[in-house]
Amino acid sequence: MPLFCFLRERLTLKKKTFFRFFVFMLLPVAISVRPALSDEPPIMLSLEQAIEMALDRNRSIQTAKNNLESAALNLNTAHSDFDVKFRPVAGAGVTDGDSDISTGISLSKNMSQGMRVSVSPLISRRDGDYGSSLGLRLDVPLFRYFGELVNTQYIRSSEFSLRSSERSLTSTKETIVLDTVTSFYAILEQKKNVEMNRFLAERFKSHAAIAQIKTDIGLAQPLDVYRSRIREKDAEVDLTESLENLQNACDQLKSMLAIPQRTAIDICDTPVDIPAPDMEAHQIETIAFEHSITIKSALDQLNESQRDARIAEHYLLPDLTLSMDYIRSGLDDHLNRNMLLTTDDIWRVYLTSSTDFARTAEKNSYRQSLIALKSKELELADTKDQLSKEVRSQLDMLEKTRERIRLMEAQIHDAMGKLELAEVKFNNGMADNFDVIEAETEHHLARLHLLSAQIDYIIGTYRLRKIIGTLIG
Repeated sequence: MPLFCFLRERLTLKKKTFFRFFVFMLLPVAISVRPALSDEPPIMLSLEQAIEMALDRNRSIQTAKNNLESAALNLNTAHSDFDVKFRPVAGAGVTDGDSDISTGISLSKNMSQGMRVSVSPLISRRDGDYGSSLGLRLDVPLFRYFGELVNTQYIRSSEFSLRSSERSLTSTKETIVLDTVTSFYAILEQKKNVEMNRFLAERFKSHAAIAQIKTDIGLAQPLDVYRSRIREKDAEVDLTESLENLQNACDQLKSMLAIPQRTAIDICDTPVDIPAPDMEAHQIETIAFEHSITIKSALDQLNESQRDARIAEHYLLPDLTLSMDYIRSGLDDHLNRNMLLTTDDIWRVYLTSSTDFARTAEKNSYRQSLIALKSKELELADTKDQLSKEVRSQLDMLEKTRERIRLMEAQIHDAMGKLELAEVKFNNGMADNFDVIEAETEHHLARLHLLSAQIDYIIGTYRLRKIIGTLIG
């Protein structure tokens, strides 16, 4: 029988017993799923603590750190190409019906100039006889593959990737810090909105009560009551929206700080003082050209393109390699130390080449590298122009925000004077409550607009520091 059918029927004694047992069994479950945060105080955060937690715990930063670690391992792999390589050599098989077993080691090392040296001692056994050999080999590239430029390109490209990962980590940190500051001040703004809207709701509720009393004794009109109640409901609607916006801002900050969403947080009161500008635009641009991540990245990419062009030009040379071999081998029916005393010596010196006389691919690759180099030069110039534009645009926005703050302060002063005058006239029966309600609404709206402008200016200063590359020390 479905549960809803069971609950709709009259409870017999048997069913009452079962129902009580059912509720008794569910009681521990209900207690266990009760919200655990009801009695826990919220975590209090200052702006400095929030930034520190974001830099330490943000998931995007952790991902960027993992990418940096991976790039460091790639660089270590690139350097390992020039380590001494130790390789065991072993083989077993059948040759012309006879068993053939061999074992030995191979030691080799690549030089940064392109030379390669290898030593290979080997012991073998075939058809009851023991053999031994010692091989020495030296390969010297003469043209195309000679020099550190071409032989260390894997290391240089890995270093470039490492620097790119470092810049990516710094850029991610700057973005997270800016987003954290924005989320923090969004909470501060919504808290002030909640406080002001709650105050207005109570204030208009008081106006409605006073208007009702005056209406009852004939000193006011019913319109005054309706007007107060309408503004009270408007303030309550604004309060509900502010509470929802406050919750959303807190959730956003918790995501930035990797705090579980079920955890309650709150922020410490933070002053919204407006710092005065202490540098001219050209000084800020100079700092930006020196510290900006985008400029550093463009310069590094230009240098990398220059290196690629030099390598492509070097590859136009012919491929010619000088190789020298020396093999000393011996054969005996016993495995002893005299095996290499009666041996054969083989020397070889030879040149090898696999050069295409036309070298069409190499020539085209070189031309393409020059085109890519010109493109990187244009990108650097464009990056500088864009950075200069961003700096001046941000400075212009800050100046306009400062002007808006001055206008808001003047508006608050005028709204306060209007409110005081309206209250005097209302208290002396010279006007109804319309002027008082209007003046209070304008005064509080002006205060909210001032706070919003102040927060915009503060966040704008952080955004300017991000643009010029000084947000992260």
